[in-house]
Amino acid sequence: MTEGRLKRQIEEYTNTSPLPMHMPGHKRNPAFGNDIFAYDITEIEGFDNLHKPRGIFLDAENKLAGIYNAGKSYLSVNGATGGLLAVIMAAARPGGTIAVHSACHISVLHAVELSGCKITYLKPEIRESVPFYCEVTADTVKQAIEDHPDICCVVITSPTYEGIVSNTEEIFAVTDPYGIPLIVDSAHGAHLGLTDRFLPAPVCDADIVSLHKTLPAPTQTAAMNIFTDKIDLTTVEHYIDVFESSSPSYVLSDGAIACIDAVRSDKIPFDEWADLLDSLIYEPLSDLKHIKLCDLPSKDRTRIVLICNGVSLARHLRKNFNIECEAAYKTHLIAMTGAGDTAGSLARFRDAVKASDLPGFALDEKTSSLLPLPDKVMSSGISEALSGSRIKLPVEQCIGRICAEYVFCYPPGVPLLIPGELISREVMDYIRSTVGQDSSVTLSGRRDWDGTLCCLDDLPSSRV
Repeated sequence: MTEGRLKRQIEEYTNTSPLPMHMPGHKRNPAFGNDIFAYDITEIEGFDNLHKPRGIFLDAENKLAGIYNAGKSYLSVNGATGGLLAVIMAAARPGGTIAVHSACHISVLHAVELSGCKITYLKPEIRESVPFYCEVTADTVKQAIEDHPDICCVVITSPTYEGIVSNTEEIFAVTDPYGIPLIVDSAHGAHLGLTDRFLPAPVCDADIVSLHKTLPAPTQTAAMNIFTDKIDLTTVEHYIDVFESSSPSYVLSDGAIACIDAVRSDKIPFDEWADLLDSLIYEPLSDLKHIKLCDLPSKDRTRIVLICNGVSLARHLRKNFNIECEAAYKTHLIAMTGAGDTAGSLARFRDAVKASDLPGFALDEKTSSLLPLPDKVMSSGISEALSGSRIKLPVEQCIGRICAEYVFCYPPGVPLLIPGELISREVMDYIRSTVGQDSSVTLSGRRDWDGTLCCLDDLPSSRV
């Protein structure tokens, strides 16, 4: 149950409210047995409207701007996804190119698709003994701008799903002289910059944070922060109206407001959180023999990443210790911590990992050299590929063709293939390997992996 100011306002209203001849259909009737209904209202007289904030929502957005040192902030109950779609669409230009992180979230690519823009990828650094992408460098961004003068915005994922943070200050120094907006998908970094115990917040023109991922807020609550005038606010607000429900949840909004108030009143134990990570995780797990704790200077320490056979270890922790981790791969396991963790929860995880430091969970040398994702080659625009004549083929017949659907795993929602991408043998081998991990591979239209792909009917050579 939420405990914010909006909840109290609704309670006061309920005591003297008129007969509710309006939606929602539960009418706050306790007979339905769900306490949340008592605090679930709609845009009625006396309450603020998230699409036209004038009262409690405007106050919350002003407080968000103060927390994140933004010029303007927007509260979202459609998650970081809604924020990314709105901000990228506002920055896009017809016929332009959008430079995106190679391991970006699918919502970033959906924004590119809807904009009709072309895409160029920014390949992050790859480090020896680290089986996932690391940071994007300023040199990579500079080269992309030189190669594509029509770039209208740059989208960086920082932190990544594994917690890797790029040096956005250096990247901003590259994009700013060109007047190119730098947008940072910081969905996993709502806590960054709120304390000097963790890494700083990104330096950029706009970022999007998921409050719920690490802070005490309901799932689906997020914030969009605009720092400069490179992105027109009126256009941003138009696309917020496009992508946000016309009836935003007051229950979720109240939970987000409670989170904002908790940050402002120093009720979130950032120092204790950081101290517990040091004493209960990073110090005692630094000398494991078979499982390796990843601790890089450019990594957010709230994200625990273990280099190991993550699929096997995740099953083991679930079965024998009743611990459910965030995500598991053949090369590593991700465990997320948050403001709600305690000494007891972190100590329990530490003890389980130490007890599981066995040869059977060590990283298999045959998979340790696998690249995080094969290089991507785009042969057409996303929207062009989706609107073309398509044919579904067995995967072996797809090599050399142009993909006409999305192929991705969730979590983390990073596509393995996207429409318009050339299907190489390396990509297909990677997908087979991913399927072999018992991952949830999903394709466009919510269909499960069945060994087939939708491709454009004509071959790339016939499109020249």
